[in-house]
Amino acid sequence: MYCILLVLVGRALWFFRKTGGIRGLNKRDGLIEDKLLGGAKMVAGAVASKTNDAIDKDNKDSAKQEYD
Repeated sequence: MYCILLVLVGRALWFFRKTGGIRGLNKRDGLIEDKLLGGAKMVAGAVASKTNDAIDKDNKDSAKQEYD
């Protein structure tokens, strides 16, 4: 329950900061949260690529063993 609330409150705070607060006059770009998400996307993409390569290699090895 606490984790769900933490995610929802964090998301609301990010949206609040991104749109400029109560009055909406000071919209911001380049927030630290945006930079962290961008870095996380790069890391996740690299991990997914390496994992896919390993799975493909494993599939090729298992297919080769089936034919032998």
